[in-house]
Formats: sequence, C-alpha cells, structure tokens
Amino acid sequence: SSGINAEWPLRPGFLAGAITVNVYSLNKHVGRLPVGQFASSIFSFTFLFLLPALMFREKKIKFHGKAKYVFARAFFGALGGPIRYWAAKEMDYGDSVVLGSLAPVFAALFSRVLWKEKVNVSTIAALLIGLAGIAIVAKPSFLFGKLQNKEQNPFIPLIPLTGSLVFGFAFSCMRKVGT
Repeated sequence: SSGINAEWPLRPGFLAGAITVNVYSLNKHVGRLPVGQFASSIFSFTFLFLLPALMFREKKIKFHGKAKYVFARAFFGALGGPIRYWAAKEMDYGDSVVLGSLAPVFAALFSRVLWKEKVNVSTIAALLIGLAGIAIVAKPSFLFGKLQNKEQNPFIPLIPLTGSLVFGFAFSCMRKVGT
C-alpha cells in the first residue's frame, strides 16, 4: 500500500482549500474583483461544493457541536454577498457602502445576545471610529444631504441593512466556532 487514502479529494478541508485557490486564480486571470465580491464568491463556492461533497461522503451529516456554526457561517456568508451587491445596484453607492458596513456592529450585537459575550467599551469605540471613517470616505447622502434619487423606494435602504445583518450573523457564528 502506498499510504495514500483514496478519499482525500473528498475531505472538506481539501475541498475548501481547492475552491479558494481556484477562486484566487480566476480573480487573477479574469480581472480583479472587489474585495467583498471576492470574499462572497469564496463563501458561495465553498458552500455550493462542500455540502454536496459531504453528503456524498457521509451517509448522514450530523450538525452538532461547532459544525452547525461552520455551516451557518458558509450559508449566511454566501447569502450576504449578493444582497450587498443588489444594494449597490439599487441605491447611491455611498449610502450602500455605509449601511453595508454595519456588519461588525451586528456581529457584536449577535455575540452579546446569542453567545452572551461581553462587549467592552474599547470594542464599542473601535466600531464607532470605524463607522465614522467609512462615512467620511463614502459620504452617504443621508448624512451629507445630497439626495440623488428622490423617487427611490423608501424600503431600498433595508437591502444593505439586511446584508449587514446576515454578514453580522455569519461573523458571529465564526466567533462562536473560535470560542
């Protein structure tokens, strides 16, 4: 026996690594993707290929322990990306960036409410400074008063907020895995 296991291509870690490398390669040869789109593509490809591979390999997949949080991270990470791209398409880009950047705030809230983690003053200060910096750079119309589309549906800002909420939950799930 050569010592090579015939199942090694179906191992989840190998698949996740292979998918990430292929997305990196695609990004390099096709053209540079924005960072958020790139990260979402990795989550999406990982979710779309990892779950069927696990289903093929295992007769029954048990989502207990930290596996359910890893699954939730992949699922919600894959879901959050398209929501945020849709927001950038439907509304002013600066508004979309600022509202879409609330994911760390939601992650801190989810970690506090769901996992009972303590959120200290330095975390709150870092979140506020980060959001202020994003707002200064993106110059959203709701802060700087230059409304560009007065005919815009008033519910459109809920799109990037939903994306941030979903990403925040995904990040919070990863924090749970790390604890």
